[in-house]
Amino acid sequence: MNKRKKYNKGIFEGKWKNNAFTVEIKGEAYKSYYNGINYGKGVFEYKNENFILTSFYARKYIFWVRFTETVSGKYSITEDGVIISGIEGRYCDYNGIWKKCQ
Repeated sequence: MNKRKKYNKGIFEGKWKNNAFTVEIKGEAYKSYYNGINYGKGVFEYKNENFILTSFYARKYIFWVRFTETVSGKYSITEDGVIISGIEGRYCDYNGIWKKCQ
């Protein structure tokens, strides 16, 4: 039996942009881009005001390589988009306002 806590799905479905980063979310899966170039992919989960981004692959040169890393933070939904906060380390550039792409 899978004991991993299930998070809500749905409101983040689609493509989001914040400065140099773009993230596409479909169901639980995400794929991220940095300046339009593949950056990482894995699972995106959220519940209440918290989210978890678990990477399973990262782009190295032209190849996807196995790479596991978990990033967590907080989000709040506003009229302008989604505000991401609480991320430290190399993903701190994810903090800020994310706008949904049309």
